[in-house]
Amino acid sequence: MTIRTALVAVTVAALAGGGTAYASGAPVAGVTVGGQGVTWGSLRYVALPSHGHTAVAQIDRATGSVTGFSALQGAWGIPQVAYDGSTGGISADGDVLVLGRNVPTLFPNRTRFALIDPVKMRLKRVVSLPGAFFFDAISPDGAMLYLIQLPASGNLARYAVRAYDLRHDRLLRTPVTDRTEPDERMAGFPVSRAASADGVWAYTLYQKPRGAFFVHALDTSAGTARCIDLPQLPSQNAPRLTIDGGRLDVVADGQVLAAMDTASFKVTRSPAPAEHTTAQPAAPQPPARRSSSGAPLWVAAPAGLFLVGLVVLAVRRRRPARARSGEAAAGAPSGP
Repeated sequence: MTIRTALVAVTVAALAGGGTAYASGAPVAGVTVGGQGVTWGSLRYVALPSHGHTAVAQIDRATGSVTGFSALQGAWGIPQVAYDGSTGGISADGDVLVLGRNVPTLFPNRTRFALIDPVKMRLKRVVSLPGAFFFDAISPDGAMLYLIQLPASGNLARYAVRAYDLRHDRLLRTPVTDRTEPDERMAGFPVSRAASADGVWAYTLYQKPRGAFFVHALDTSAGTARCIDLPQLPSQNAPRLTIDGGRLDVVADGQVLAAMDTASFKVTRSPAPAEHTTAQPAAPQPPARRSSSGAPLWVAAPAGLFLVGLVVLAVRRRRPARARSGEAAAGAPSGP
């Protein structure tokens, strides 16, 4: 492949996005490659595909400069947590970035997650689990990973939220459920996601198979959850979640259809709009951290993606894949 062809291919993938996107009836949305990636403060992380490899770029959101990168063997992507394009995967403290394996099926025999150090931009390790698991959320300190587990039976109405202890490398035995309704199972597909500013609460708007909506409120620090049913929503268009302090709004067609008090979980139908509603809370804006891979490449945003393409080519030519700092990406998976 010529450099010109490779650059065009990588840039098209980065700008257009892509990756795994399952049918709207599935309880998970898979992963995304290219596109907007996931943000943390002043930084953006994007997964860029290349033949047999994935480049993970760290980009300064203000300047568009590529401030770090890492290369992994295999196809990986940024976790997509809802069908409105919401993404996740980075802990609120900025110390753990989770990538999901990009697979074409909802029911892989084995699931893998790559844990990246966002400061050094190198692979920490790979978590491997038997069965079908998909990323849902991560605790603020990066110690607990929350996953959607699909049953081996293929019954999408019987999925469960599971917690994986990253410090002790173990899947907790008991699923995360709403203890106020222990006998009610979750059923539906994720429409939209919003999170509290501190990263503790992950709010997901789900639509049930028969059309009703509910909010799944996951406390990622305590490992508990609440399911809050919503009144019938009049809009014909897909609603989305926005959050402003202690209020979570369900919005469609420019109108607030319902609002939930995040302290009491009380829902109000068609309330007045919140004063300062935003799609995602702005995380504290830390200075852009530089990885051990070297100084930033000061380029315009579009040009930065071309440089990532060059990086991918260079990595492919000197296998095994290594981080730019020269440290080996030990443990990088080589198979599906």
